Amino acid sequence: MTEFQGGCLCGAVRYRVSGPPRDPTNCHCATCRKAHAAAFVSWATFDASELSFGAGQPTRYASSPNVTRSFCGSCGTPLTYQRRDLPGEIDVSICSLDAPDELPPRTHIWTRHKLGWLALQDGLPAHERFRSETSALSATHDHPIRGRFHAWFLSATEEGMHRLYGARKRKLFASLPGSIVEVGAGTGANCRYYESGTSLIAVEPNLRMHERLAANAQHRGVDVEIRGLKGERLDLPSQSADAVVCTLVLCSVDNPAAVVSEIMRVLKPGGRYVFLEHVAAPAGTALRTLQNALQRPWTWWFEGCRPNRETESTLREAGFSALEIDRFRVRSPFVHCAPQIAGVATR
Repeated sequence: MTEFQGGCLCGAVRYRVSGPPRDPTNCHCATCRKAHAAAFVSWATFDASELSFGAGQPTRYASSPNVTRSFCGSCGTPLTYQRRDLPGEIDVSICSLDAPDELPPRTHIWTRHKLGWLALQDGLPAHERFRSETSALSATHDHPIRGRFHAWFLSATEEGMHRLYGARKRKLFASLPGSIVEVGAGTGANCRYYESGTSLIAVEPNLRMHERLAANAQHRGVDVEIRGLKGERLDLPSQSADAVVCTLVLCSVDNPAAVVSEIMRVLKPGGRYVFLEHVAAPAGTALRTLQNALQRPWTWWFEGCRPNRETESTLREAGFSALEIDRFRVRSPFVHCAPQIAGVATR
């Protein structure tokens, strides 16, 4: 894994961050410009857990209710940017790196706020807002070990998962419309339950899933458009989807409440959110104790999956007009994932 080092101008604050970096970009938004007193700011996104400070600690400032920026309290060098609704990610200012030439930006974003006297002549793609609003394949992460393993694991267990969930999924998906959004589509295991000819927008941030996902969709006659995005930040218009499918996903996202909020946003009034999730066992039970004990290693290997997540509570607090939940248990070698829920939420 690539490691980068950086720090402030006076040397009071030093940091290390491990890659791979994602989405190096030049941001022209008015807030970044003002915070840095610069025409634009160059950022690269990393997993927040991979950033550590050595000498000194930065000063932090909430530049908006959802954003915290850090800088050196002595010399003022801007260092990081982090969104509250995406706690697993952090942006590092490329020019605070010791070797900024190693991370050349690949795009310009928020050019709708670009200064009039600034001419962009570097040939990089320029987007008025987020990169994701115009780039359908801008995958948000590509972990060299876990990403490959997870893609292989989902493919290797697809038939077993079909035997475990097939009948239930067929019932859940029976009346889905011909156009569907699926959040966390993985390697496309759900394509076998969609009608041939279905138009599918498949949101999947793991780049290693995409090839298998596309092949699965083609094999099942599903017309797929893959979008490499996280569920916390969908690039779909509000009230544009008749149905959203999300199965065995909320356990692994950074912010399940934000994902459900985004799903509600993109659903049309009366639109349906079809879900199936493994959930936390009741507090105080032996199974819950096991889930808690296994959380850290399980979360690392399975890209954030948390076996003790209170997903039912998240759904009940989301504000859907109707919510149908079926609680059940599955027989599986992974006993800590036995408690499950499935159902339909209506906006």
